Amino acid sequence: MTDLLTSQVLDLRLGPGEHIVADTLAAALGVSRLPVREALRNLAGRGLVDLHPHRGAFIPRLGVEQLDEIVEVFEARARLEPWVAERASSLHDAEQLARLDACLRQGFEALEQRNRNAVNRAHGHYLRTMLAMARHSVLSELLEPLQYRTMLAFVSIVIVAEPEGWRSHQIIRDAIAGRDGEAAAEEMRGHLTQVIDALRAPDNVIPSPIDRHRKRTGSGRRHPSRRLASMRLETVDKSPQERP
Repeated sequence: MTDLLTSQVLDLRLGPGEHIVADTLAAALGVSRLPVREALRNLAGRGLVDLHPHRGAFIPRLGVEQLDEIVEVFEARARLEPWVAERASSLHDAEQLARLDACLRQGFEALEQRNRNAVNRAHGHYLRTMLAMARHSVLSELLEPLQYRTMLAFVSIVIVAEPEGWRSHQIIRDAIAGRDGEAAAEEMRGHLTQVIDALRAPDNVIPSPIDRHRKRTGSGRRHPSRRLASMRLETVDKSPQERP
């Protein structure tokens, strides 16, 4: 259930600002309220929904209008993720490195196909795989919501002139494979600094095409249960992308 709702949010099938009513969603999916409410709490932990007492769950808005918040997310990541890369360099095993390589392949393939959503998902898998390599529960707890918020932002915005992110990801991977923690941390820090500079550059951030379409049509305000009612629950928590 958690992964099902996560994919719906990151694919913008549940739009920014949309209200998710747990009872109605449970009825639409044919399940009890308990797993839906637990999934919404998990999404809140990932930073993908905001929970408000007596009001329910809402998808956060992270578009051009929230650029300052997006920059702050990257600033926090720039402090923490170099340490992740450094720890991953000394603590990873061969199986984890193979998963990181799979994430890179997915990312470069999606980039070649110009599939923004697939690029976004592959990027998230890459970051979470590196977090697993770092073997630090507190770092994971702090960074996962920031990374998911980044994914949410990048389905709503486009950086016109952006750094070559996947080239940096490859360099970081090679440093990790060579157990060079200093080089991995330096490349991670430099990459995130370049992203922050790109976000701050005048007129360099615009709404994504899908976000512009949703604003024109108002499709982000429809009731979510209508879109989720036809989904098969057999797919819940079995997404291979969530386990690269």
